[in-house]
Amino acid sequence: MKPYSSSSEKENCSPLSSNCVEWQGPFIECINICKGDSVSDIVYKLSEKVCDLEGTAAVGSVNVTCLLESCDFLQAPTGTLGSLLQTIVDGICCSVGTLSSETATLTARTSNLYNEPSLVLPTNFQYTDPSTGLPVVQLPLSGFAENTATNTSTLKTIVQTQTVQISNQELRIQTLESDPGYIPPTVTPLGTYGGVISGIPTQMNILLTAVENDYTLYKFSLGSTTDIINATNAQASFLGSSEALGQPGVMSSISGWNNTLSNLAQSVQNLWLTVSDMRTAVNSIKQNITPDCSQFLLNYVVSTNTSRTNLTISYNGLTVIPTGFSNCPTLSTVSVTDGVITWIDSLDLTTGVIDGSTDLDLSISGLNVNLPWVVTITGCIVNGGVSCSKTVSKTNIPTTTTTTSASAVLYLMYIDQNDIDKATGNTTVTYYNGKVFVNYTNKSGVAAVRVSTAQESFSICVYPGIVPTITYYAANNIQNTANSTKTVIGVC
Repeated sequence: MKPYSSSSEKENCSPLSSNCVEWQGPFIECINICKGDSVSDIVYKLSEKVCDLEGTAAVGSVNVTCLLESCDFLQAPTGTLGSLLQTIVDGICCSVGTLSSETATLTARTSNLYNEPSLVLPTNFQYTDPSTGLPVVQLPLSGFAENTATNTSTLKTIVQTQTVQISNQELRIQTLESDPGYIPPTVTPLGTYGGVISGIPTQMNILLTAVENDYTLYKFSLGSTTDIINATNAQASFLGSSEALGQPGVMSSISGWNNTLSNLAQSVQNLWLTVSDMRTAVNSIKQNITPDCSQFLLNYVVSTNTSRTNLTISYNGLTVIPTGFSNCPTLSTVSVTDGVITWIDSLDLTTGVIDGSTDLDLSISGLNVNLPWVVTITGCIVNGGVSCSKTVSKTNIPTTTTTTSASAVLYLMYIDQNDIDKATGNTTVTYYNGKVFVNYTNKSGVAAVRVSTAQESFSICVYPGIVPTITYYAANNIQNTANSTKTVIGVC
């Protein structure tokens, strides 16, 4: 239907019923208008909505009694919507003013009911007030809470920072641990000691450890620096001015003599010059003494191979056969016993002594290689009608023995004064004069000698299977078995 632009145009239009005109717009839900509805239906629905609105918006139906009662100056609305809205706004303003007044009154009445407590700050939370320069050690509760929060935040920041740093350090540590780092250089040692072998390249730290260990052993063997200095200066102050024994003049006139000692080498050099001088003098004495049994000295050292099938006797200058003496016709004898079985053989004593050799090897069989052996040599030499005989025993301990679990034997030794008296007067060898000798092997397997110069009693701990011997040298320098006694009193 074409709309009229004015009433004058109505006459020029053809009449058309509103029922024949349809709504072609979209669906309007709130008034339920659908596409295709006639204009008549749409106008009817709109009219109903207007009538309903008039009924619900009636000002006279609104009850504002509570507002009028709460504020004295309010007036009832006149019946218009604007008047009603103004009454509501004025009532709200009145209520707000009343509430503010009541709040101020309540605040004034309650302001003194609560006092905020003051709390002491932890030591590490205390600080200096920048405005006064005074230390702040306590704050009101609100300030305490603020201070605690600030410090806690700072600590959290520090912890977070340090956590990152620790993580970085952990990575660096792992990197360092995975890297072998410093590797000592290798050096070629010139000697063999400890675990170091000459000519074999060795890491410097291993070589240094071996050198230190070796130095410690040397220091233990040689003594401390103080010990060496004391030994160097132990030479008698009068020795240089004393008469030499093997040549004319005083000791300081001997070629190579050191009058002032400043080191061990000089001291040892003087010592050897003194020994040489003494040997020269002793040799001169020997040449002018008629040989007899007093000059016959019998002593030696025994050793075995690992399997103990071979026994070596080393005289090493300890046995002396006077000039003009030779073996007895029946020769000398050597016996070896393990305490159960005894091995015995004849011995040419001059072998290794007169002919200049030092060792005598004997093949041993039939003895228990795990037990200590007692080696006894009975030496016999003659010179015309003079016959000399001496007996000396030595103990040889196995390097490895199955009897080490046996207990050592405790002996009570008694040295008789008669034996001391019989040994007195030995002027041939003054060292033997007035002495009784107890020879034994201690519980550690080491040969030992106890020397007595007077009657006495004492105890000794003796290696299992070994029996101590008591001897002395009479005035004629012949070795004798003493009359002193030994008694087993227990184990040790």
